[in-house]
Amino acid sequence: MASLLTFLLLLTIFISTTTAQTHGLDLPLRKDPKTSQFYTTFQMGSHRAAINVVIHLDGQHLWINCDNYTSDTYAPIPCDSSKCELPEGIGCIDCNGPTRPGCTNNTCGIASSNPFIFYITSRGLFEDTLISRGNVELSQFMFSCVNNDYLAGLASGAAGMLGLSRFVISVHKQVAEKMNVPDKFSICAPSFGIRKLSIGTDQLNISGLLKTTQLLVNKPGENQIYVGG
Repeated sequence: MASLLTFLLLLTIFISTTTAQTHGLDLPLRKDPKTSQFYTTFQMGSHRAAINVVIHLDGQHLWINCDNYTSDTYAPIPCDSSKCELPEGIGCIDCNGPTRPGCTNNTCGIASSNPFIFYITSRGLFEDTLISRGNVELSQFMFSCVNNDYLAGLASGAAGMLGLSRFVISVHKQVAEKMNVPDKFSICAPSFGIRKLSIGTDQLNISGLLKTTQLLVNKPGENQIYVGG
């Protein structure tokens, strides 16, 4: 009887601990063998387009190539809106071509950077639904649109970059707010195969088994950095 009671007690503790864990967002993580860049994949928009994006630890937000992007649920962020004030948008973006994702008028401008070509440009800020594996949907997820030329230096097949800095609309901060999970992320970087990027998820403490690299906080005005594996 004592053994049975002990087993039931341990089972109760295990279940309580498991249910208390925070379930955030998990994204698959791969390494491009040619560039050694780490990238992840998710879907976006009403057509659930699969998009590969390179991880950028110092990136301010998510940006993708919108030249061939189509969606019935995307929307531009207006210049004079509260959503534009949140990331301190830099002026208004207009477009002379047909209206489409990445080409709208009176759109909030935001600085989008590609550290591989040492170039920062002001692009329009938009929002659409982001879908991760497991069909977790995050509506009104903010991102900026760039054209195909801006993909120079990225791994083959990549259509943008996923920013993980401390900026107010970085990917992990948007996920934390929308899913009501802790504002933290962990990267299990693969040498080959698939590992994962976890956002807002409680992980087991395996720090004693890991080698660590300190991340530094950039001073205002410093160049962006990229950490490759």
